[in-house]
Amino acid sequence: MPRDDQPAAARGTLAELRPKLREVLADLEPSNQDDVITLLRDELEVVERPVKSADIRPLERGLGEADAYYAIKFEDLDLLKEAGAVAAALALGLQNPVGLVAGLVVFLFRYRKKRFKLDGAQGLVLKTLRRAPTDGWTVDELAAHLPSGLDVKGDRLAEMLAGFKTARRADGKQDALVAEKDARWWVVDL
Repeated sequence: MPRDDQPAAARGTLAELRPKLREVLADLEPSNQDDVITLLRDELEVVERPVKSADIRPLERGLGEADAYYAIKFEDLDLLKEAGAVAAALALGLQNPVGLVAGLVVFLFRYRKKRFKLDGAQGLVLKTLRRAPTDGWTVDELAAHLPSGLDVKGDRLAEMLAGFKTARRADGKQDALVAEKDARWWVVDL
């Protein structure tokens, strides 16, 4: 069952799709398979390259803070990327970038206020839940995927997930880090 916040169609690259197409076209000669795949390529929807977890990290350990994680929404990460690109472009053209640096400090202060501070257990639960399939996981399925040293199960895990529905950012505003439908949970915009 697709989630409300994702399209029903699966996404992937042609390289990921090619082996599956070859299985379906197994009755054809390999050269004919290539021709069919080439013809199908023009019919496939082209979208932007998906963001990989190495590109941005919306859930990270706090620097110099034991047992602390910070989560940030993707929409806020996009704003940071844009500001960084503009700052880099401006810095190349400015002889004295002191004003630019001051502006970036103010921007980073505002950006920091959009973070959600989490304890270690909360951070690991969210990191694990990010790996859930499109239709999410039940509380028991999530518990089965948690790291073995993390003792968060049953009611405690369900309470933690419910708390993520109205998590408070550093600036005091509330936002959802997870969503739930039919007792299945997934992260939202992380």
